[in-house]
Amino acid sequence: MQLDHLMWGAPSLAQGMAEIERLFGVRPVAGGSHPGMGTCNALLGLGADSYLEIIAPDPAQSVPTGFAASLAALDVCALITWAMNCTDLTALARRFTGQGLRVRGPVSMQRETPSGECLQWELLFAGGHSFGNLLPFFIDWQECIHPGRSSPVGGELVGLEISTPDADRLRVLLVDAEPRISIRSARIPGLAARVQVADRIVTLKSSSATSRLRM
Repeated sequence: MQLDHLMWGAPSLAQGMAEIERLFGVRPVAGGSHPGMGTCNALLGLGADSYLEIIAPDPAQSVPTGFAASLAALDVCALITWAMNCTDLTALARRFTGQGLRVRGPVSMQRETPSGECLQWELLFAGGHSFGNLLPFFIDWQECIHPGRSSPVGGELVGLEISTPDADRLRVLLVDAEPRISIRSARIPGLAARVQVADRIVTLKSSSATSRLRM
């Protein structure tokens, strides 16, 4: 399974886009709204079918609640979680259930792009573990063109480091993870993504606040 995208949380889409443009020197492109979730996004390509999703409350929807309200309350932008690409979410759900996890999905999702194109995909979420946002959610883009191919490119994602007190258990759950993903034992959990931008490395990290968010 391949690393699909990183999710970067912001209290407003304008603030999140401005921060990413400052870091990468490339302006993300507006993605669209997530109906019923209260959120909207913008995208920046990270090469090799990977991208950064900036997610924030959608002012065009109702007063933020749940996940959208948690985003609105953030003091600073930071990584929330990440996603892996999987073309058989049903089989993955069976595997996780056999490993003692609870699963939610596959869940059908869609959004309309600014150009009017309707994107449809499926998501799978795993629960019943202690990893929180360190364990990714899983996505199947089905017939859609991968968003990373149609987004402005900000750099090349070279690695995602996951820090957790229970590294061995997480390695078992992510046994099929690609080489760019590393899992290390650490007292304080967190995410750190390294992106090659010309001759420098930009590092995006989670924060204590984003680590507590739940989708």
